[in-house]
Amino acid sequence: MIKILPESKGSLICIKVSGKLTDAEYKNFIPHVESVIKEFGTLKLYVDILDLDGWEWRVAWDDFAFG
Repeated sequence: MIKILPESKGSLICIKVSGKLTDAEYKNFIPHVESVIKEFGTLKLYVDILDLDGWEWRVAWDDFAFG
């Protein structure tokens, strides 16, 4: 699960990722990233992954393609 944290502001996105990250969750989050980049021209990202248990293989592929 990806949870956007309340500390997010302007070009800073703070998220907590927990459990097993699914491709659907990742794909739902990317439009938010794209909108911040479009609005501010840059992005600062803070990611808390202490409770992450892994991800579906498709997430890695989509992240590679997005990057």
